[in-house]
Amino acid sequence: MTPKSVPSCVYKTAQAYVDQRKPFALIILLDSMLYAEVSAKTAIVFERLLKDWTAETLPTLYRSNIRTFLVLRGEVKEVTLNRIRTLLK
Repeated sequence: MTPKSVPSCVYKTAQAYVDQRKPFALIILLDSMLYAEVSAKTAIVFERLLKDWTAETLPTLYRSNIRTFLVLRGEVKEVTLNRIRTLLK
């Protein structure tokens, strides 16, 4: 099975945040709808916001059809929900 490609809407949203000088963001595709959940100008602030999002929102998404993308210094990477948890430990 080949991995899915990153949709162009994710790249466009990531670029919009970079243009706003926010090179860190969490973007999700939830049931084919794009949501920009968290964004920040610095890695430290992004990590704190991502921890809050993980504690409050992440548990509600485990049964959803979701794809998760991290934008780190402008680079888009698709990650799993479990990967987000391990990044924050």
